Amino acid sequence: MRRALLLPMAFIAVAVVIIVMSSKGKRGPEPRVEIRFMEFTNAPDGPAAVLAVHYRPRFGGCHWREFTTSRRVDGAWQPWSPGQQRAEHKFIGQTYPPPVGRDGKIINNLLVLPVENTNDAWRFVQRIQESPPLPPPLERQLRAWWHRSRKIVEPPRETQLLPAYHITNETSRAAIRKDHR
Repeated sequence: MRRALLLPMAFIAVAVVIIVMSSKGKRGPEPRVEIRFMEFTNAPDGPAAVLAVHYRPRFGGCHWREFTTSRRVDGAWQPWSPGQQRAEHKFIGQTYPPPVGRDGKIINNLLVLPVENTNDAWRFVQRIQESPPLPPPLERQLRAWWHRSRKIVEPPRETQLLPAYHITNETSRAAIRKDHR
């Protein structure tokens, strides 16, 4: 009888160790949002820059806190605002299947930002605050089963926000400057 229970208990112990090891001891949060400059366009309401937004695997959602647009004048970046006449930014969702950018990554959304003209050098900086990354699918199912069986209520993911960071069109990955605002 003891031998018959030994194998299932060993299997359960190994599964628990794998789950615990995969959820603890990770490095700091890695940004899961990337943007890439695509093109300038002359929209009906004025010139605009189109940026491709790519969400990395296990992206759990985010809040786009602020947008800063600057243009290069005499070798220095100077802030620029579209004023009251134009929207500060616009997101355009994609259809299925999502298109692939020049760098081979999927374009999840397009971000359209107004500019004064298409001849200057422009820099776009967005402050992003992400929700924690989603766990792997198997871990997600096991946690859901565990919480249902124990009648545990998890707090909504929107209340669990990671420290904010800034992302710009000048880099391929986010983390230019992290802050805790």
